Amino acid sequence: MKTIITVAFVAITLTSCKKFETNNQNTRMQEDMDHSTTIYENGSMMQDSAKMNGNMDHNNMAEKTEDAKTTVTTKQGDINLQGVFSSYLALKNALVSDDANTASTSAGVLKNAVEKLDKSKIPSEKSATFNDAVADMEEHASHIIGKAGDIEHQREHFALLSKDVYQLAKDFGAGQTLYKEFCPMYDDNKGGFWLSERKEIKNPFFGKKMLKCGEVQETLK
Repeated sequence: MKTIITVAFVAITLTSCKKFETNNQNTRMQEDMDHSTTIYENGSMMQDSAKMNGNMDHNNMAEKTEDAKTTVTTKQGDINLQGVFSSYLALKNALVSDDANTASTSAGVLKNAVEKLDKSKIPSEKSATFNDAVADMEEHASHIIGKAGDIEHQREHFALLSKDVYQLAKDFGAGQTLYKEFCPMYDDNKGGFWLSERKEIKNPFFGKKMLKCGEVQETLK
């Protein structure tokens, strides 16, 4: 009898252990499934987040690129300053050569280039300075045009014109390397400056009289 009871107890115990193990296995399987699901969901969320961040970074880069393009365009080109600088340099070289007639012609080209400037491209914070410079350049160019027989008068207005051209180069860029060159003896030793496309001094205020008088003060790029 005792043997039967013992066998029955062992059987019950084994059965209970198997059920416990089965339940544990089921629990572990469920936990593993839940864990896998969590990893998958977290992975998907991380991927979605990465995509969103990537899109945001791409959009930010695009915006910065557009800003850079706007800045470059405003500074470099759409106001057609290149024509102003090239005709100014032609005028300067004519005065270096003591050629009043060519100086007059070059001043006419300069005045025409100034009139064609696209003022709509000028930033509002620089418009006042720009408009003043443009008005002054037109006035000085007109004086130089009308004085083909008086090169000294041309040189006086060229000295004033150079200040306005220099201001435009500083504000918007010249599209090329220019050198600000200074002659201390001009205007009764008060001095005056001009812009040149080369470092070599060739003085437009005195021409052949004192061709090498001057020094480079600044390089504009």
